Amino acid sequence: MLAYPRRGFVFLAMPKCGSSAVESAIGRHAGVAFTGGGLKHICMTDFERLVVPLLEHGGFGPKSYEVVCLFREPVDWVYSWWRYRSRPDLAEHRSARRENFTGNVSFEEFAEAYVHRATPYARVDGVSQSAFVRSTSGLVGVDRIFRYEQMDAFVAYLEDKLQRKVRLDRINVSPERPVQLSQGAYDRLVTHLEPEYAIYEGRATLAR
Repeated sequence: MLAYPRRGFVFLAMPKCGSSAVESAIGRHAGVAFTGGGLKHICMTDFERLVVPLLEHGGFGPKSYEVVCLFREPVDWVYSWWRYRSRPDLAEHRSARRENFTGNVSFEEFAEAYVHRATPYARVDGVSQSAFVRSTSGLVGVDRIFRYEQMDAFVAYLEDKLQRKVRLDRINVSPERPVQLSQGAYDRLVTHLEPEYAIYEGRATLAR
């Protein structure tokens, strides 16, 4: 999470949506920055609970800034997790998370396991994009959501807010892997991801 209260916005770092690149490009300019451990990817409800009071203490009420984040096409977001967990270091004997390794698993197997939460490698730490952006009211609390696939619009927003050029480099890139997904598996995954698509397609209700 990167907060720029004097510039009128807060960036919540959605997992698997280029947050490392954003942090590298503009993190040093943040008024408040959570960049490590379990704080980097704090969701909207945690932001309301932990950071809003901090900003208010500094004289910045919720109406003085907007909360923004990137949001990835839902199936591609799941695909990104499969790729990320296929990195060789995860399979090493000394790795504490060997059970998450997906290098020997097809995307179809991963997708089916993700839908049913059947195996450790397909459980994404209880995180979903739709849960990430929800406020304590249960509605979408993030004020402005940018599609990850339309990064130019997000960069233009940053440049307008920060009044400087912003360049996002590719950082923490996962291994490339071919995708094979049957129509049936794809349909089951899309059905499971309906809450994500409601937000991605702008069909969800905003909290404010």
